Amino acid sequence: MACKKVADEIYLKAVPYFEQAHALNEKDVQTMQQLVKLYGKTNDQAKYDVMKAKLEKSQ
Repeated sequence: MACKKVADEIYLKAVPYFEQAHALNEKDVQTMQQLVKLYGKTNDQAKYDVMKAKLEKSQ
C-alpha cells in the first residue's frame, strides 16, 4: 500500500509536465497517450474523457 501511495504522488507530479508538452504540441500522439494513462491513474475522469476523445480524433 505504501508503494502505491508513492507511485500516485509521482503520477500527480508528472501531470503538469505532460500537460505543458501537450500545450506546446497538441498533435503529439505519444503525449496524449501518456496523459490518458496519467489521468486514469489519478482518477481525473473529466480530463481523461477530454484527452481520450482528442486521442481518438487524432488517429
